[in-house]
Amino acid sequence: MPSKYALPKYTLRQLVYFVATAEAGTTSGAADRLFVSQSALSAGLDDLEAALDVQLMIRRKGKGVALTEAGRQVLVRARGVLQATDEIQMFAADEGAEIRGHLKVGAFEMITPAVLPRLIAEFREVWPEVTVEFVEGPQHEITEALYAGRIELAFQFETVGVEGLDYEVLSTPMPHVLLPEGHDLANEESVSLRQLQDEPFVLMSTDAGESFMLSAFEVAGVTPNIQYRSSTMDTIRSLVAHGLAYTIVVQRPSSSNRPRMRGIVSVPVNDPIPGDSILIVARQGVNLTARAREFWNFAIRNT
Repeated sequence: MPSKYALPKYTLRQLVYFVATAEAGTTSGAADRLFVSQSALSAGLDDLEAALDVQLMIRRKGKGVALTEAGRQVLVRARGVLQATDEIQMFAADEGAEIRGHLKVGAFEMITPAVLPRLIAEFREVWPEVTVEFVEGPQHEITEALYAGRIELAFQFETVGVEGLDYEVLSTPMPHVLLPEGHDLANEESVSLRQLQDEPFVLMSTDAGESFMLSAFEVAGVTPNIQYRSSTMDTIRSLVAHGLAYTIVVQRPSSSNRPRMRGIVSVPVNDPIPGDSILIVARQGVNLTARAREFWNFAIRNT
């Protein structure tokens, strides 16, 4: 069966010459960028116009080049072709490479304990040559790091929004309260927020954390007794461990439902608080490294 694709009359080299000239504004500038002679570049542009049977640019001696309307249209498509070519080469290089190296991911602080420690530990057992580093913090800092390219992947709540992101839902964790170990309700199977409404509460003061916690109280019809505010989970846990307050977190269901931390007991909340799904996200249009793609797929399978 014959291919539906015909061999092009132009070459990738000619497209590179054309795009470089359009961006530089002169043939001499493009030749300097590409480390080729100006005569070779000009010949390549002539051959491209002949192959396409259309004038792409007007070359004015001493005044640079001006794209024709056809040239502007071809420029958009030429850039797309060259980008696709780069992606093919990057994909092939990644596929042929070993899964190894350094991977940096990020997570909103409220999500980190529910997902990352276990996931990183289990991933390391399968891919010991990959070093996974994570950063945690307020949601806006994690989002900024993702868009700035300082991390490849991130974990966030679905309600934060997914515009401009590729994502997969990992889980919808359960709300829990964190209580000091000696608290009267520490051994209960579950608690309602009304049972705790008069006790001192520590509120996470980041936008996403505050929104989640206050919405939970609203659903339960309870006004919290906010005594402390903090933007970091370490400080919040320390306040709880020292018996100064309780707080609300989300975490994955476990077989025991009794996960413990030093000085702290986690008890499920029995109020009908809607869950907020945890997502793994990456920027749309970005080619992930082989190790990032493997971690993405591993997270989906094992969360």
